[in-house]
Amino acid sequence: MKTFATLCLLISLVEAPWAQAQDATEPPTMGQGEAAINVRSNVKVAIAGTGGTPKARLEALTAKLSKAVPAVRECYGKLVRKRASTVGAVRVTVRLDEGNSPAQLSVEERDPVPTALRSCVTKALGGADYRGVPRPAAAMIMLSLDNSRAEGQVAVDERSEELVSQIQATATADGRMEASWATEDGNVSFVARAKGARAEAATTAAIGALRTAYAGFMDCRRKCEKGGVSPAGSAVVKVIPRGDSSTTKILKVDIEHERAPNCMSRAFRHAKFGDSPRGVPVEVTVTFAP
Repeated sequence: MKTFATLCLLISLVEAPWAQAQDATEPPTMGQGEAAINVRSNVKVAIAGTGGTPKARLEALTAKLSKAVPAVRECYGKLVRKRASTVGAVRVTVRLDEGNSPAQLSVEERDPVPTALRSCVTKALGGADYRGVPRPAAAMIMLSLDNSRAEGQVAVDERSEELVSQIQATATADGRMEASWATEDGNVSFVARAKGARAEAATTAAIGALRTAYAGFMDCRRKCEKGGVSPAGSAVVKVIPRGDSSTTKILKVDIEHERAPNCMSRAFRHAKFGDSPRGVPVEVTVTFAP
């Protein structure tokens, strides 16, 4: 196996066997000696030539692809902040035909990936600046995207439906329905209240959504105890589910730390209330233990 000189400090080129196996039914895995790099420990990249691209053209194309990796990393970081379970592996063939036509991309998913992740990768690679690369030229880039919170979040997501079925709403003295849940250590707890014909479904679905997104509230609590300030306190938030989105309004916050309102708002934005009845207001009280 012949190793090429690299034009980039981060990416080394190796003529991998992908060029011979690209039409196989099962996509090949990266073997010993193939190029791979870590980018902030959550994006692994490997690049190989294909289509008989000469060494000089492959080196020029690799230099351009390496400059597109930070855009993938940035986009992936945004997706992870919204949903930590966003992971996947894709192999993209980038082909530059003769002339000034845009880069042609062929995407093959090694593992099933969310649409948002696929779009993130294709936008970054398709929009890269390929000026100066001699044509025709082609290369394959393998991207494996993962993060340290993914495994735990996947476990939470898989149990979310089961957890919702276990959540019970009860009637309160003022005629509303109420459902609640707390983390095992008791550091964060939620109470959801609603009224009307669909109040029971609204409260149980809201607690299910908050349970799935509890990590964001744990992060908020940690921020609220920095500087020697106690995180103890609560926030009352009005949530109106609207299908894929929701409207939230903070009604009251009695947590001492000045960062509490902002981090609480972010945590609610990351909670998905899609299973809650549309338009049914839910009043949520989030409490942080000392």
